[in-house]
Amino acid sequence: MQGLYRKQKDLNRRLTLAGARLMEQEKRASLSMITAGLAHEINNPVNYLKGNLPFLKHYMEKFLNKSQTNPAAESPNPDADMETIKRELSSILADYHMGLQRISDIIKSLKMLFHKKQGQYERQDLSKILESTIDFLGIRGKPNLECTLSVDSPLLYPCMGSDFFAVFANLLSNSLDAIDGKGNIVIRGYL
Repeated sequence: MQGLYRKQKDLNRRLTLAGARLMEQEKRASLSMITAGLAHEINNPVNYLKGNLPFLKHYMEKFLNKSQTNPAAESPNPDADMETIKRELSSILADYHMGLQRISDIIKSLKMLFHKKQGQYERQDLSKILESTIDFLGIRGKPNLECTLSVDSPLLYPCMGSDFFAVFANLLSNSLDAIDGKGNIVIRGYL
């Protein structure tokens, strides 16, 4: 009888260890997926900003050269050239703003994900957590994908926000993986 008890205790211990290992593997897999997504989402706007830098430099040099020389000698219509430069610069700066805003949104989402007070529940607005997750994953900017969010706001619930962020991220990532070609993600939430 005592031998049976020891075997059961040993099996329970092994099962607990296996469960802990499995949970750790799941955490690593999730972290790996989030890291890859994060690198991709930050890399896109950074590459876009870097790609526009030569154009910005070109137009700034052209603008500075025009302002230092006699514009009438270079072009029959200097006002049109200046308008083109202004228009192009304005467009490039708007693109820079959009790229930097995207990076800022990703960082804000990361802060929400990793801002966790261990063991403490706080009233969180689930609609904001969901919005932040959608922004983090870059769902709204994906071609051939429509994301409709219809939730009561505020959707206050006592929880650990980072846990809900992780759950929403996994659900939405799985949804994205399941969509082949054109798709629509509809999210409804209410209390």
